[in-house]
Amino acid sequence: MLVAANLRVVITSLSPLLGTVSRAEQLSSLAVSALAAMPMLCFALAAPLAVPLSRRVGLERAFVLAMLLLAAGMLVRVTAVSALLLAGTALASCGVAVANILVPVYIKQSGGNRAGLLTGMNVATMGAVAAVAAVASPALSSLLGGWRAALGVWSLPALLAAVVVAGRTGGTGEDVALAPAIRPGRRQLSRWGDIIVLTASQSVIYYSMLAWLPSVFEAGGASVASAGSLLSVFSFVSVPVSLMVPPLVARIDRRWLVVLAATALTASGLFGMIVAPLALPYLWASLLGLGQGATFACVMVMFILRARTPEETVQLSLAAQMSGFVVATVGPFVLGEVHALTAGWKLPLIMLAGVLITQLVSGCVAGRAVREEP
Repeated sequence: MLVAANLRVVITSLSPLLGTVSRAEQLSSLAVSALAAMPMLCFALAAPLAVPLSRRVGLERAFVLAMLLLAAGMLVRVTAVSALLLAGTALASCGVAVANILVPVYIKQSGGNRAGLLTGMNVATMGAVAAVAAVASPALSSLLGGWRAALGVWSLPALLAAVVVAGRTGGTGEDVALAPAIRPGRRQLSRWGDIIVLTASQSVIYYSMLAWLPSVFEAGGASVASAGSLLSVFSFVSVPVSLMVPPLVARIDRRWLVVLAATALTASGLFGMIVAPLALPYLWASLLGLGQGATFACVMVMFILRARTPEETVQLSLAAQMSGFVVATVGPFVLGEVHALTAGWKLPLIMLAGVLITQLVSGCVAGRAVREEP
């Protein structure tokens, strides 16, 4: 849970300050779009490092190294050299990428019949801390005299996680290394195609909202602090559904009903943002957070249920998350550029709503009545 607490902060701490950073550093629209998309690109490119690293040093020691990399990147991006803003974000995101892959593997290896509960606890922790970062970063910027100090603070939770996990592994000899995992073949990829497409669709919507939701509301007239609080609401409301959905999905056969309900919630929130963003902004943010929180929780549980061993969990997690993050890189970048070209957010949000069709279809297929594949 300490590791999970750090897996969204690299995005949600920056997102509400993106406009402030852009103005202070005189960034072009292309640079801002690249900065918004950088974490997802690194999530995809660095994810394959998780397997050889865990095989070499063990799962828990791999978590320690990932958290140290994250903390280092968070500090690099707030140095006085503005060119290091992208480099530091990339470095921190590489640390997140490794942990993203290994968390479900760790749960599969050590969770037993508590996999659904533990998945929910970890997803809830991600959402709760992401919410705190979103609402606290603008306040910290005012309190500490600028965006650099405000963002630098978020290296501390990563350092705390590294120290605590290192204490678990130091000298005990209990840290188990992951066995070599065979690359998934065509048959496996075909069998997992539904989850891979679902992960990609959910990632586009979720990370686009993490990157741009404050900017959408700021463009409508909300203050920086209010926009940050709306991103916080988006993240925080996912906490209860993250606790409730995984055990439910692990028990029932008709998982497609959960995907259908989650997609309907997301669609309602997007519709509200398109038609009247400032009419009921907290309702729109809540609907989006509930829908995407439930969808993400479904995806994480399906990784564990559909895999028979920790090694197969790695294969599925890598295939799905790498595909998802590659597509998610394109999403925020394209939306940012369409916004710059059209000087508005309606068309980007309509494009995002179109992705929900793919999420619904792939999610209903992935949620078929199969508890665990033979």
